[in-house]
Amino acid sequence: MFDVQGSILCRYQGEESKLVIPEGITEICNLTFGSCKSLISVIFPKSLKKIGEMAFANCASLKSIIFSEGLDEVEIGEHAFCGCRNLTSVAFPKSLTKIKIDKLSFANCASLECITFSEGLDEVKIGESAFLDCEDLKTIVFSEGLSKIEIGELAFFGCCNLKNIAFSEGLTEFEIAQKAFDACKNLTSITFPKSLTKIKMPRFSLESITMFLS
Repeated sequence: MFDVQGSILCRYQGEESKLVIPEGITEICNLTFGSCKSLISVIFPKSLKKIGEMAFANCASLKSIIFSEGLDEVEIGEHAFCGCRNLTSVAFPKSLTKIKIDKLSFANCASLECITFSEGLDEVKIGESAFLDCEDLKTIVFSEGLSKIEIGELAFFGCCNLKNIAFSEGLTEFEIAQKAFDACKNLTSITFPKSLTKIKMPRFSLESITMFLS
């Protein structure tokens, strides 16, 4: 079922609906599960460090992805879950300290409603167009303890049901690129904590959004 070379999962042959990626796997190669029609849920091991480009792209039936407790750092590659139109939520474990979400990783996940960055995370990097056109996205949870956030250009472009965003106490550095929240027509407020000491926010279209310091 799995073609594994060392600690790298290189290929998958099967039609399972529920998959548990074996412990010890550190990387999933590009395109490994791309367009797998039968796949509904995936559990990732705590040993995982990287999910490759388009690894799960266009898995039309995929609804649930679970990152195991004990996971420390992970990079989610370009287009990794792009076009997974039935994926409803993404949550990361409390053990995770650093995450990088690359360009278009979750773009066009039209049913994605909630993203939770759990307590314990120290640094989050969200790449260009990472959540582009996630039309049902309503909630992004940034839990306490997160100290540094970088949000790339067009990262949440077209997330038309996103209404407000609140960054929790403990955040000290915040950087956001141009047009990160463009076409988020229902987004009305962004709240920053008093702990914030450094912010980089170039001019971009946020005419309808109010900034608050909590």
